Amino acid sequence: PGGREVHSLSRMSSHSAGSSLVGAPPARYDHTAVWTGSEMIVWGGEFITATGGRYCACTVAAPSGSPVLSVSRGSGEAVLNWAALPGASSYDVVRGSLSSLHGSGGDFASSVERCLANDLTATTLIDPDVPVSDAGFWYLVRGSSCGGAGSWNDGSSGQVGSRDPELNGSPNSCP
Repeated sequence: PGGREVHSLSRMSSHSAGSSLVGAPPARYDHTAVWTGSEMIVWGGEFITATGGRYCACTVAAPSGSPVLSVSRGSGEAVLNWAALPGASSYDVVRGSLSSLHGSGGDFASSVERCLANDLTATTLIDPDVPVSDAGFWYLVRGSSCGGAGSWNDGSSGQVGSRDPELNGSPNSCP
């Protein structure tokens, strides 16, 4: 009771009406599967051995939009707060260097310093780092759900180009 159940199944055959098989594990028998409450994790079995797969049972899209972020100065730290996005169950937060962003002509890939939070369920985060004198940080937040990660874009008409390709391609960004 209270733990995850593991079942050895003789075969997986049908899927729920209206659900998609996109991303579903390949057909197999004598495998093992675990239902986590939102996805089926399948591994082992005959036909395709030593492989596994995850099938997300989520029927919602990734959250859209960008939350309004406020940053206030704490005692030697930055306190980030944002409003919850409809459909978001967690948030990713990245931080970058303003001087690098300016010096690169707006290249987020080269100016992102680190992922401060990945799949954070709260809408508040404390960044204990303080920028050096005459420098500053930029912050971006995106929502995530079982439908995937949302966008780093704010959707405003004033934004020039998409931030997503640069941030998603940076080794310092959130996965």
